[in-house]
Amino acid sequence: MTKVLLLDGNMKKGSLTELALENVLGYIHTEIDDAEVGFISLADIEVPLLTPGADVKEHDTMRRFHGIVEATDAFVIAFPEYNGSIPGSLKNLLDHISPLKFRNKPVCFIATAGSRYGGHGAIGHIRDIFNHMYARVLPCHTVVHKEDLIEKEVFNTILMGRFETMASYVAGETRLLGGDNT
Repeated sequence: MTKVLLLDGNMKKGSLTELALENVLGYIHTEIDDAEVGFISLADIEVPLLTPGADVKEHDTMRRFHGIVEATDAFVIAFPEYNGSIPGSLKNLLDHISPLKFRNKPVCFIATAGSRYGGHGAIGHIRDIFNHMYARVLPCHTVVHKEDLIEKEVFNTILMGRFETMASYVAGETRLLGGDNT
């Protein structure tokens, strides 16, 4: 069983990031026959502010999240771009996790932005963060803009192709690593 976590780094329900992850989900099930896919949204969990010296493992949410990260084989993380970077709430969550928990685990990213010119700075920042965490940062990130919607909840074919490519990379890397959290 290959475990994939879709992480929505947006604090808003019904967001463009959530919609993008829902679209990736279908492709992951197509590419990975035995995929067990989890979905976590920052809008649904309470993450304590990181305080140096505090024992965050005492916090129920963080204890559960640590277990999920350890048991997950690959990650697709979507987030809005704020001021050229990732949201502080997502960075706070990542700061609670030991970099070694992501060692050699495939990860790819989807940034959402309000205009055609946004998203790329945030992708660069999160790639740096996950390279520092020893993850296998896959070369299949993408940026989603509101203009990519051709109907209320339907993305254009170019973007759908990128989501399919993303799922293909995740499938290939998890097969290469043996799946099952190896």
